[in-house]
Amino acid sequence: MASDATAAQGDNTIDTKQPTYLELLAYQDLARGTTTDILQYIHNYQAPEGAAYSSSDLKTDFLAKFSRFREQTDNLQLSMISQEKQVPLTDAALGGLNKQELLKELIEQAISRKAYKTQASHLLDFVNQLTAEKSELAADKRILREQNRQLRKELEKAKSAARELTETTEQDTSRAATAESGPPPSQSRASTHEPPPPPTPNRQASLAPSNLSKAIDNHKRSAKHPDPPTLTDGSDPTFLEWEEGLKDKLLINHDWFIGQTDEETHMRQVAYLKSTVRRTAFDHITAYLARHAGTDTVVTAYMCRQYLKKRFDDPHRRLNARDALNTLKLSYLGDFTKFQSEFVRLAQRSGRPEEQWKEDLHDKLYAELRTHMQLDLANPSIDFDTYCDHAQTVARGVEAAGKERKAAAEARRKARAPSKPAKLTVAMSKPTTTSSAAKPTDGTSCFLCQSKDHWANDCPIKKKADAKAVDLEEEQEEFLSSDSENEYP
Repeated sequence: MASDATAAQGDNTIDTKQPTYLELLAYQDLARGTTTDILQYIHNYQAPEGAAYSSSDLKTDFLAKFSRFREQTDNLQLSMISQEKQVPLTDAALGGLNKQELLKELIEQAISRKAYKTQASHLLDFVNQLTAEKSELAADKRILREQNRQLRKELEKAKSAARELTETTEQDTSRAATAESGPPPSQSRASTHEPPPPPTPNRQASLAPSNLSKAIDNHKRSAKHPDPPTLTDGSDPTFLEWEEGLKDKLLINHDWFIGQTDEETHMRQVAYLKSTVRRTAFDHITAYLARHAGTDTVVTAYMCRQYLKKRFDDPHRRLNARDALNTLKLSYLGDFTKFQSEFVRLAQRSGRPEEQWKEDLHDKLYAELRTHMQLDLANPSIDFDTYCDHAQTVARGVEAAGKERKAAAEARRKARAPSKPAKLTVAMSKPTTTSSAAKPTDGTSCFLCQSKDHWANDCPIKKKADAKAVDLEEEQEEFLSSDSENEYP
């Protein structure tokens, strides 16, 4: 490590603005020269779908290795970097340095560690890229294997039909020849008592087209599958919608594109793919095909899809799905079926492991439903689908009970409605002087406000307090019949 850092220190021929060979292996976009800040591009890099590892796996691995090395500090045999000659990194060696030399050594060690860590990240990102491509190739391999199996079945049917047609034609030809030559000279038609032969030429002509039609029927093409939406700029439809539609079309109607050779089959598939793109996407794919024109490379539909994927697929799709999943919540008495569908969609797109789905979905339920589902969460024998079935049943019961509580609260509010305006009017009005008949005449006063103009039962302060108590009771009822979590209706 130290020798490599020292060599890099003395090598002035390295162009730091150009990507290295290892960086080009890990990040193919750097080869186009559109990125000026290489380190910033690497920092913002997102692993592709189907990757072998995630950033959290890399962090865990680093912490584990760091802890192991720290336990074996005496046996690591580290070397100093800032010294011209290779000097073991020991307490004595560091103690012999002055302050400036010590700071230089620490900085060199930190830079060296950063460089090696980044280099390791490059190589692991390259592994991720290969793993993602391998998973896609495996999927295409399964498709091709299924296509090959279907083609073999159709070939056997065609051979059988051809054999039947050949045998029938030979039999009809033989009968026609026998009829034209007539019986042997030693025999007459009367002595043999044989009926005259039927007009075989017309019969032969009627049989051959019938068998040919049967053979053609055995080679009928598969029913037309809907074409994928036309891809333009990757916004509407999205690249994923177009790609899934195209893959389904090429799989279900694979017999539509079969040529005499594999190369002709690929040409037909690419030609069909080109007919499903317009404007920006069409410009990209024609430019890509022009680059390989006149070369020995056989361009396939898979290669074209991968090329367009780099141009139109959202590189932050997984990150955006993860953010949306983190904010997803089921509101009080919300539709659990729609909530579950949205959760599954976001969990799949964000790459969340299925082992975590049950616990994650449980945390996003409203409080009352979470309480009912606590036992199912703690039971390891209940999988995610079974948990959702139970939760949906419980949600219906909670919804029915919640509606009953809301109806009861609404009925109580309506029952108090006539008296409420009078109380509010008195509460907002200023104290007024009562008539002489309502005034105390014995010199007494209101024990609430000490006024001699009225008694306590007619005091404006008491009426205002009564109005506030009514409002507070209504607010409590509304709080009990609602929930503050309203992110997903």
